[in-house]
Amino acid sequence: MSKLIREYLDELTRSLALTPPIRPSALKTLYDRNDYPAMLGWIKNSMNLSLPVGLRIVDRPETSPPMWIELPEPMPAFGTEEFKQTRVIVNARRDILETRPFPLVVAGFAHELSHVVLFSIGHRLQNDEKAVDLTAMILGYQYDICDAEFTETKGELSEKWRLGYLTSTEALAASRHIAKIRYGWKSKVETGHRQSETGHRAGIFDGLQRSEDRQTGIGIIAVFIGGAALLSIAMLPVLFQGKSADAAKPQAAVPLQGANKSNAPPSDIMAAQNRLIELRFLKGPADGVLGSQVAERLARFQGRK
Repeated sequence: MSKLIREYLDELTRSLALTPPIRPSALKTLYDRNDYPAMLGWIKNSMNLSLPVGLRIVDRPETSPPMWIELPEPMPAFGTEEFKQTRVIVNARRDILETRPFPLVVAGFAHELSHVVLFSIGHRLQNDEKAVDLTAMILGYQYDICDAEFTETKGELSEKWRLGYLTSTEALAASRHIAKIRYGWKSKVETGHRQSETGHRAGIFDGLQRSEDRQTGIGIIAVFIGGAALLSIAMLPVLFQGKSADAAKPQAAVPLQGANKSNAPPSDIMAAQNRLIELRFLKGPADGVLGSQVAERLARFQGRK
């Protein structure tokens, strides 16, 4: 691992609590339903971000950034009442959501919400895109950041692309380093990729410490890594006025309908759903999303206690 990545990880883990790798089953269910607003809401809740988040799905050419986020400048401090009233909007290209593999979409959402984390605590590395990817990894999305690649075949040619700012080698090394911090330096970590869809539990993030201030609007990029690995950084200045500077194009912000309306972490919601299923108040499977049906069945159960 490069000295820079190790230094970034050491600095970030002094401000952020290491979260166990998220359990992907609930997110995968939402992805298979094409319920992208609920996916974004699930990831937001897993990071304990108690503020409203909107998703704007846009039709843009392939040369545009796959995703970007609109933030106020400065971003209110994490956990304050002003923070809880602040609305941020994640923009995502429609073709990315509808044609790219599950880990890539999750990694993109996690990256954009990690901007909120770093700016709301005023972290020194808030403007560094590699640090944003590393933050998403620390908060439970290391396997998705590692797996945010896809191969595109056109005729006899195959091209490999990667979403984000860390190279494949950097992401894998960072994932191994995080695992060693979590499980002890003597543990043997063979891979930084997710091994199954069921072996990890969802976590929450806490232990935030605030430093300074400021922000704009920032985008994540897709990097062509066919032969030599190439890395580019795109920063899209967007003045936050309820709309992005180019939102005048035909897309309005999509509200997070179907996403959790409480601030309970998805792991707690899944535990409640499993209990309701066990007592036959609800039909499975549990997905960690507090929808209207779950809320109604929970209220019915509580009324019978």
